Amino acid sequence: MRKLATGLAWIAALTSVACKDTLNAPDNNAPDIARSYSTPAVLDQLIATGYAQIHQGVFNSSTALDPQMQVLSFENYATVANFGMNGREAMPRSQIDNSRNNFTFAEDFRDFSTMSQQSRYSSNYVQSLDALTAKGIHLGSPTGNSSDATVLPAQDLRARSFAFFENGVALGNLAMAYDSAAIVTPATPSDAVPPLSSHVDVMKTALASFDTAIAIANDPKAAAGFPLPSNYINLASGTYGKDQYVRLIRSYKARFRAGVSRTPAERAAVDWASVIADATNGIQSDLVIQINGSAGWGLNWLGSQMFASNSQGWHEISPMIFGMADTSGGYASWIGQALGARSPFLIKTPDKRFPSGETRVDQQNNSPKTWIYSNYPYMRNRSSADPPGDGWGSSFYDFWRFKGIFDNNGQGPWIEMSKVEIDMLAAEGYIRKGDYASAAALINKSRTAAGLKPVTATADGGNTGSACVPLVPNGTGGVKCGDIMEAMKWEKRMETAYTGYGQWYFDARGWGDLPEGTALEWPVPYQEMDARAHPFYNLGGVGGSSAAAKGTYGF
Repeated sequence: MRKLATGLAWIAALTSVACKDTLNAPDNNAPDIARSYSTPAVLDQLIATGYAQIHQGVFNSSTALDPQMQVLSFENYATVANFGMNGREAMPRSQIDNSRNNFTFAEDFRDFSTMSQQSRYSSNYVQSLDALTAKGIHLGSPTGNSSDATVLPAQDLRARSFAFFENGVALGNLAMAYDSAAIVTPATPSDAVPPLSSHVDVMKTALASFDTAIAIANDPKAAAGFPLPSNYINLASGTYGKDQYVRLIRSYKARFRAGVSRTPAERAAVDWASVIADATNGIQSDLVIQINGSAGWGLNWLGSQMFASNSQGWHEISPMIFGMADTSGGYASWIGQALGARSPFLIKTPDKRFPSGETRVDQQNNSPKTWIYSNYPYMRNRSSADPPGDGWGSSFYDFWRFKGIFDNNGQGPWIEMSKVEIDMLAAEGYIRKGDYASAAALINKSRTAAGLKPVTATADGGNTGSACVPLVPNGTGGVKCGDIMEAMKWEKRMETAYTGYGQWYFDARGWGDLPEGTALEWPVPYQEMDARAHPFYNLGGVGGSSAAAKGTYGF
């Protein structure tokens, strides 16, 4: 019998009930969902840690998609071959090779496998919880009439809502990253292997799971189940009451509804009214996770590897995007040169997220020795030796905002979702609807705090003059002051850099800012295609399928 890969097909096989022998005796060594999840305490713990498993799957390994997405979108620059980074950033862009045992086969498969598993697990949790409550067995003390099995106690409702939330996040991440995936919900039998569906349909299901999670949480009988226990989300401080939890779900809806678009045309066609409604009712402060690998909330790449002592070649920021902060003329001169003729230059800017100073020594002296993520600047001018690299990728700068985690042995606060990200989703919606006043009010909150002059309630944002930030390429070798849309993009990039999942990449493809030929999505990994006995395929590359056209900046 053919051995299945460790994707969804394998999970379905794993969770099915095995055949019985000729004596009709049960095989107690075979996985049995009903038996495995029949203990309320075990089921409660599994649901409680499901979001942590999603976090671990995409963030607690460098062998994942995030390092690749960062270099594809110029959020990061690296010269090492590890994690597919230098292969993905090469220009002109090459396709994503999905042949067996390709150079990123482990990275490309990890996110798909993890998210597919978690969509399956969360669905099984709901099925098992419903089976328990139907028998009058509850996770906690019942509220109301405990003899009525249809009246669920608050703890059951909280857990059921959270399982649907986990299902939405898992399916949403799949839809964001891959061109297709299997849709698994609590309505899917535990031994079924659903066919692959387009990312559009996968996202629709993710949004529906979020809606179900919100509806359950808003049930008055669920009120006593909040705030969320600390093992649900490892917050750096405070707790999440029901209102904050619902706001988090709505923030995910706004992120996913806009971010799933692959092209500028698709981004323009997003239901921006719904994005605005969710974003303006989203999180009121950053979702800050306390990173602690021993507690199940690790951050391998962003909290460790990029800051390692042998970090030369692992990380630096490229001026391609970050250079737009410069007001000295250095970026304008740099962008006008041929790609291979460029070399590092001093970024002089009023933006407090960069170290200030007229000389490199001044900027080095103004780069902190101790890093606190909530303080400016976010970047340092490097005092150690500059690593070699391509002229378009190399700079004097590293993004050091979260170095405190590395300095504290892999523990510390990290932003998994920023308030500015959600505000900028609303701002983008307002811009697309011509409501520049509402957009400007949101943009200016972080913009003026960072030392930049406010944008005005106009299409061009009033961002003019030699000191405008951002200064963006005009697509023909020159530069121009960014309009209100570019000001929004700048704030979102600066405040989401090295936070969350694929932040710059997902936005850049919808905005049309990726270099020509960059893959717009990942194919279903060959391991899953083999398990399904389907042919595998490649995506991206100049002239290839699902590849970026030459876009906004002419890259």
